[in-house]
Amino acid sequence: VVFSLPTMATTQGYTLTTNGLDQKLQLHYFSRLYLAKLLAPSMSGGRVLTVLSAGVHSKYTHYQDDFELKKHYSVRNAADAAGYYTDAGFEQLAMNYPSLTIAHAAPGFVNTNWGTELPFYMRGVVRLLQPLFAKSAEECGELLVNGWLSLPSGDDDNAKYFLLDEHGKVIDNDSGIKHTPEERERLWKKTMELLPD
Repeated sequence: VVFSLPTMATTQGYTLTTNGLDQKLQLHYFSRLYLAKLLAPSMSGGRVLTVLSAGVHSKYTHYQDDFELKKHYSVRNAADAAGYYTDAGFEQLAMNYPSLTIAHAAPGFVNTNWGTELPFYMRGVVRLLQPLFAKSAEECGELLVNGWLSLPSGDDDNAKYFLLDEHGKVIDNDSGIKHTPEERERLWKKTMELLPD
């Protein structure tokens, strides 16, 4: 299963959904993890790939006192929280279902319609740079899927969780993972309090 759900690049502020969560955080983190968590029990021996920002963003430092970004919302904090939570959440999912092989990938700069929500002046710069420096969506997909399929399979004894860079190569966990096991467990607990059963 590949989770490459829509993303959004916007400079909007904290925006609540009908579920009471910030729109960006719900789209980039909660919806992906919720779907993966629902499918995981019936996917023994399967593979999961979520494409967002593996290891790219900084640790969101207010995760304990402002997990939902209600008090410390900014474009940067929203991006850091989504990436940090995804790295930790999908790693915990792999711990819970060790027969799965789970990877979180960072696609890099891709020539898509990404950024349509940005103000026109920022969107214009992105559109100018994409043909010059970005890879095609097809090339990105091929790199990430090939890297994902080459990962060792999960088994019932050891969790198999990987971060992949924009070339589909495994990112060294020492440099890519920004959370400790204790932080991962706390983030998972907070996430489960907000997701429906």
